[in-house]
Amino acid sequence: MVNHISAGGLKLFVSGLISMFIAISFSSLLVNPILRFESNLTVILACIPMITVYPMLMAAINYKLTQALVGKQEQLIHLSRHDGLTGVFSRHYWEQRLLEEFKRCQRSGEEACVLMVDIDNFKMINDTYGHLAGDRVLKEFGGLLQNLRSSDITGRYGGEEFAILLPSSDLKKSLQVAERLRRDIEQTTFEVVKTCTVSIGVAPLNAQYNDAYKWLDQADKALYKAKTTGRNRVCTNKDIAVASCDYPS
Repeated sequence: MVNHISAGGLKLFVSGLISMFIAISFSSLLVNPILRFESNLTVILACIPMITVYPMLMAAINYKLTQALVGKQEQLIHLSRHDGLTGVFSRHYWEQRLLEEFKRCQRSGEEACVLMVDIDNFKMINDTYGHLAGDRVLKEFGGLLQNLRSSDITGRYGGEEFAILLPSSDLKKSLQVAERLRRDIEQTTFEVVKTCTVSIGVAPLNAQYNDAYKWLDQADKALYKAKTTGRNRVCTNKDIAVASCDYPS
């Protein structure tokens, strides 16, 4: 019965119980059953290993299975939240964090900024070196983004475009973070393409925004400005800040 419960739950337990009574009834037709209400010492000693060791063994097996299930559940949560190629958050989970931060800042009045980051001329990388090389660049790029501040929330928004949420960060600090990221990427030697640059759009949270996606749209417009004015630069949704600007590091 312990085996049945462990393997199949109540359904297997009931079917096993019925089978056991059928077996007892069939055996009673073949032999003359004797009903005893007391067990002698030999029977008791023979049963002790079964009634002590066996339940402990089953408990240990169930514990290992539970730990394995918990580990698998954590892996599934990680996979559902992270992009498999770059290691940063997936778009779906990142947008959840964006909505949470937007509501939190609305309540507290804190400042925050969103960065939209796009790898420059990524289509040319795919066309020149192949899509496997492009994936390699994205993987290395994701590793660089994970080296940002521990409070920053980075996600892959689509293709070669990434989004970064900077909680408790005003526009000045966010521009510094963005410029430092742009410069670090420009100075990094990638495995396949050697050099790579990015365009970055920065948008501070505005109290007038009634929707988190309005905030995100401003960062996207700033990114578009950075790409259309020469790439490899940081732009806000108001003023252009070219790459040669002297931001404090």
